[in-house]
Amino acid sequence: MDLGNGHPFSSHGLLDVWGDNFGALLAQSGTPQQFDQNILADLSRAWNNFIRTGQAAALGIGLFIGYMFRFFTSSG
Repeated sequence: MDLGNGHPFSSHGLLDVWGDNFGALLAQSGTPQQFDQNILADLSRAWNNFIRTGQAAALGIGLFIGYMFRFFTSSG
């Protein structure tokens, strides 16, 4: 793939690294993807996982310990 002299991707640039795959990097090929766009269900699932795995308790304990550390080390 020759883009000519003076092109920013030619002569030891990005084309030398990617070679013939540069066009595939820039163009989307194949069939389009479909995504589930139910954002509220995703947020609900994430929140339930956050609670179920104990991360909420760890956050609360960390905030409490951090506040106590700040309280005891503050001057004044």
